[in-house]
Amino acid sequence: MKAYEITNMIIDDGFQREETVTADFTREDKLYSISFSKADLELINAWVFENHTSFPACL
Repeated sequence: MKAYEITNMIIDDGFQREETVTADFTREDKLYSISFSKADLELINAWVFENHTSFPACL
């Protein structure tokens, strides 16, 4: 398994009436941001940031 580092994590209890967690992490020198439902860990959003632009991440 390749290494990664979580750089930020936010727990939001007011997003669309359900708690979500957003975690930012780096892997292979790229910054990723994923959001998921705290209740069932369902993935809501996943983004990768490269060259000052964001793209949907394929995780």
